[in-house]
Amino acid sequence: MFARKDFCENLNNSRFTRRSKEGCIEDVYDGMLYRKLFKPGKFLWEKNNISCTFFSDGVSIFKSRKYSLWPVFLMVNELPYCQRILQKNIIVAGLWFGPSDPVVNLFLKPMYTELTTLKSEGVQVRKYGENEDQTVKAIVLYGTGDSPMRSDYLNHMRFNGDFGCTVCVAKGYTISGEGFGNTHIFPFEGVEHIRTQKEVDECAKLAVETGKPVLGVKGPTLLSKIMPDASKGMCIDVMHCLFLGVVKKLMTLWFDSKTRFEAWSLYPNLNVVDNYLSNLKPPSIVPRNPRSIDQHLAYFKASEFKYWFFCYSVPILREVLKPDYFDHYLKLVMGIFLLCQESITEDMLDNSEKLLVAFVSQFQALYDARYMSFNTHLLIHLPRVVRNTGPLWVSTCFPMEDLLGKVMRYSRDHAYRVTSLFDCCP
Repeated sequence: MFARKDFCENLNNSRFTRRSKEGCIEDVYDGMLYRKLFKPGKFLWEKNNISCTFFSDGVSIFKSRKYSLWPVFLMVNELPYCQRILQKNIIVAGLWFGPSDPVVNLFLKPMYTELTTLKSEGVQVRKYGENEDQTVKAIVLYGTGDSPMRSDYLNHMRFNGDFGCTVCVAKGYTISGEGFGNTHIFPFEGVEHIRTQKEVDECAKLAVETGKPVLGVKGPTLLSKIMPDASKGMCIDVMHCLFLGVVKKLMTLWFDSKTRFEAWSLYPNLNVVDNYLSNLKPPSIVPRNPRSIDQHLAYFKASEFKYWFFCYSVPILREVLKPDYFDHYLKLVMGIFLLCQESITEDMLDNSEKLLVAFVSQFQALYDARYMSFNTHLLIHLPRVVRNTGPLWVSTCFPMEDLLGKVMRYSRDHAYRVTSLFDCCP
């Protein structure tokens, strides 16, 4: 990377020469965790030192077998965002392949060894245009992924277990009823106590001594030794939490025939909504035209939920959704919109927090307790993610999911010979 001219120029022109509005959060550099290390004498104050965001997720290789591939990607934060998400600037730091999810501490062990050396001793590189080698050091500052990934890498109970939230100590409850079986919900009971890394480490120690999870923490994780603050550094991804989570759930509640007798149902107006969508002409920045909700909702991709949420939903729902439900939905749209801006002020963060808390607190009364999902609960933590790591578009999984698809297509052609080794093992 350092041998390339474009990489060196973009790296040098980002954090030290960027102009940002005072007191505003405009990129990863304005997050609290980055600012702690970007001070005189701190790690990131050295011009040659860099930081990374890591992403990991699993992808099934075969339709008829349970084998999956789990890559770990590292993204260099000091590049401008449009450069850091390019495939040529992303490092594949590890690969797990097998019939089960990774044993995370085992998976992280070789990376921990190398990253510890990279942080303390660095590596010698010959930069483009330079005549001598220089020492470059690096750390992993943030991580992002879906909820199961975050829980596994933090060695924490997943969302369907007790104290399944990795951000706060909300407990969650399992309820059952006619027509929906057992469902784990997170009813709003105020903003719960936010975990700190010190408290998480103490819980991990107690979990080892007692052999039982403590407040959801199952034990220690190597991630806490790789990252300066794993508790704050593991970001909630807006793609999984919002677009594939809350937005998908709301659209299902509104347009599914199974809920057609509920007060919120838009099933009788489904043709009206589809007519609105079919007559829309999106601008060129939208990569595809909107599809029919009636015929294609079950096959919507995350990007389609995103464009519905930001571009189409408000003007369309204003015509068909009952006022109480529409006003409630507007709180969600405005709260998220404020967190996705190029420049976010403290007032915008405060307003977003109030809007999202109001949306979550009113959700159960308007819909039903059984729909108080974990993703709905996570909405109240999104302003904190922005304070810690930058605007929501900084930590989104959209570019990584695209790269994951490329890895899957490439590996599928070569995976059959590897699975034969696993099939022969006892």
